[in-house]
This record gives sequence, structure tokens and C-alpha cells, in this order.
Amino acid sequence: MTETTNDRTIRILIPPHGSPLDPVKTALGILPEVMERISRVVDTTLFLPSKQSLDSHKTIGKVLGSQVTKTLLANKPVRFSHGGNLILKTQITFREIQTDTIVLGVYVNGKMLNKMDDCGAPALIAVPWMEKEVEEWRRTWNPIILGEKVDDDAPKEEEPLIDNPVVEEALKSLTMMVNLSSGLASPSDRESAIQVFQILFSNNEHYDPKSIRAWALRNRWRPDGADELQAVAKAILDRRRLRGGSSKLWKSEIIQTWRADAKKSEQ
Repeated sequence: MTETTNDRTIRILIPPHGSPLDPVKTALGILPEVMERISRVVDTTLFLPSKQSLDSHKTIGKVLGSQVTKTLLANKPVRFSHGGNLILKTQITFREIQTDTIVLGVYVNGKMLNKMDDCGAPALIAVPWMEKEVEEWRRTWNPIILGEKVDDDAPKEEEPLIDNPVVEEALKSLTMMVNLSSGLASPSDRESAIQVFQILFSNNEHYDPKSIRAWALRNRWRPDGADELQAVAKAILDRRRLRGGSSKLWKSEIIQTWRADAKKSEQ
């Protein structure tokens, strides 16, 4: 198992192949190996859309068994034989910070994946109901995908998210300027972002808003900030008026600077 992200969080995707029980069994079965990877025994947070997902007659409940299911539904931890506890959390009860637990998200959706990415856990395991639920997450983070053949001596390279190097240089400049902990909440940070995309658009530098979001997530932006950045980028492409952008926050020659930096990075 190899670490494939640049933020020291181990991300693992278990595709929904085989019977509905198989991915959940696989996720629970790899927990000891994941703990070995992070070099310590920690708890595991079972993150579900709702408590109804843990009904004993449904997939997860069948895998865990009726007694474990009852204990978790009573908001009590279950002790693993290999160490650490299994704890149940839902979209309502999931805490923002989970720095000392593996987060195992089952039947994950976009909101759940955002919470997982933002929680600071050392390892994340995602089990989707359908693969389309994790397409963007997979592209953004290039996670370990169980069932795919991987040469441990040649770790996978991250997929480039931005195909226009000038746009990437612009995003690097913006990332250095804004307060990443608050995204675009600050009026000046939002105005900076608006102007970046106005400059790119007016100078015929193409970009894809979805790729902008993915790049932002991979480069230390929080999910809500990345969402805002994508929304601003799309609004400029759609030629919609946005509040802000009135006072110039970037030098008039900034596009030439980004283009020069892009050429350097390609050499």
C-alpha cells in the first residue's frame, strides 16, 4: 500500500465491486494495515449518511453483526481485537476535527467527502455506493484504489489537474495571497479571486472550473473555500457580474508574469 497524496493523509478508495457486502468487509479488514502505515493504534470512525444506514438488515449491519450494530446505535464504542475502538458518526454528528482516528466513510456522498478531507485525520477510507459519487474525489487526490495493480517500487504520479500552466501560476499567486483557513470569506480575498479569473478570461487563458476546485483542494484550500473558488471561476466564464473586482489588486503586467513563470516551469 503506497501513499499517493501530497498532504500526508493516506486516502484509500474501495470501489463497489462484487457483492454489496464485499467493499465493507474489505474496508474493515484493512484497518490493521492502515494503522501499521500510520505507525500507531487509533480509533476508527465509521462515518455514515445516517443511522438508518446501519440497520441490521442492511449491508453494513450484516457485516458488523447484530450485537455490534446495537452497541454502535446506542452511541457506545466497540473494541477491536487488533486495538482501538469503532465509533459511529453520521453527517449530523461528525466532528470537524478527527486528528487521531481513521475515518471510514461508507456510502459516501460529496458532502461527506468534504468533511472527511477537512477533518485532519491521518487516514481516510471511502466506500461509495456508486463510483460516480467519488469521481471528483478520485481525480483530485489520486487515492490508493484497492483491487488495482500497483507497483510498490514505482508510486503513481498525481494526475495534473490544470492543463494550462498560466492558469496554474495564477492560482499559485492567489493561494499565496488569500487566507486559506477562511477561503474567500474576506472581501479582499474574494475580490482578488474575481480579478484573477477576469484577467485570465480577458486574456484568453482557458480553464475548467471543476479542475480549479480540484487543484485548490490538493493545494491546501479547505473544501468550502475550493467550492467558492469554483463558483467564482464559473461565474466569470458565464459572464455574470459579481460584486467586487472594482479596485485593482493585481499589477497591470501580472498576466505577463504568469506567462513567464509558466514557461520557466515547463523547462
